Amino acid sequence: SESKTYLETALGFLSLGEEAKAREYLNRASEADDEFSVKAKFVLLRLDAKSGKLGLAQSADDFNENERAEALFSIADGYEEHFRSNPGKKAILESSKEIYSLLATQYPEHPLGKKSQLKIATLLIADKEYSQALHHLILLVKKPKVSKEVSLDHAWFLLGQLFEKSEQHRDPHRAHSAYKKVLTYPSSIYASRAKLRIEYIEKYFLIGQN
Repeated sequence: SESKTYLETALGFLSLGEEAKAREYLNRASEADDEFSVKAKFVLLRLDAKSGKLGLAQSADDFNENERAEALFSIADGYEEHFRSNPGKKAILESSKEIYSLLATQYPEHPLGKKSQLKIATLLIADKEYSQALHHLILLVKKPKVSKEVSLDHAWFLLGQLFEKSEQHRDPHRAHSAYKKVLTYPSSIYASRAKLRIEYIEKYFLIGQN
């Protein structure tokens, strides 16, 4: 379809860093009434959020219930990317956290709701809000069924970091157990780092216990 062609062209321009041209084709794609126009609107929302435009969450209400979660996630993800490039923008960080939290609360069984729990935990740890991060991570790893889109190995690694580095929640035994869980995912990009942390904890904290 024409909207599909416009969307693919826009994504091509984005990969080249040509956002202005990408927006031109995204706007064209969004004028249609099909799945590609919806995807184009998601990309536009993410770009607007990435540019630092606040107050975008209400735009998600323009989508149907099945699409709203992805619209919200696109906005939160854009805000997160903007914040990582502009770490002084606390309002952007708070907006990202609020939307991820909204997703986790309103769509707890949706893949993006679960993914949002991991996202917000990462941001909370970066902001040293360890108790709230712990809450989200525990909820995530205790779920009996988690979408393959959610990196549980990352969640376990973050738990290990939290139990190792947070003064309030420091517990070498729980950190050790969390890092061990990472190793149950052989292809995990966190496996080598988890091994190093396990060796360190066993050497300095669990002497004679292994």
